[in-house]
Amino acid sequence: MALNPNKSVATLFGTSQRLKSLSVLKSVNVAGAVIPLSNKVNIFGATLDANVTMAPHVKALSSSCFYHIRSFRQIHPSLDDSMAGCVASALISSRLDQLNSILYGTPLKHTARRQRIQYAAARINVAGAGSLTHLHCV
Repeated sequence: MALNPNKSVATLFGTSQRLKSLSVLKSVNVAGAVIPLSNKVNIFGATLDANVTMAPHVKALSSSCFYHIRSFRQIHPSLDDSMAGCVASALISSRLDQLNSILYGTPLKHTARRQRIQYAAARINVAGAGSLTHLHCV
């Protein structure tokens, strides 16, 4: 396996205090290739920051889901209810479920952001409503 330094980035994980002491490092040498350091890195679809807060991952996930919700809103009127449920599940739920286990123990604000995504998808799929309509869950 060959390392392509043009497509590779590395990050140092640690506490804020420890990372400040290492802030002079701008790159690392791996197998003779100079790899630049970054504040965040994408590993198998998960965006991890140096402090492992999961905030960049949840933000990227949220952006992706809301993009697909807006797209789904445009095609929803031309689908029957059964097909709309399948499409919404494929577009939104699969993204939310992917790498779900790495979010275990994250702060409530990240969970709340993911919950807003599910509510937005439900408003469009179940109620056929706009984004400002409030649904009462039973």
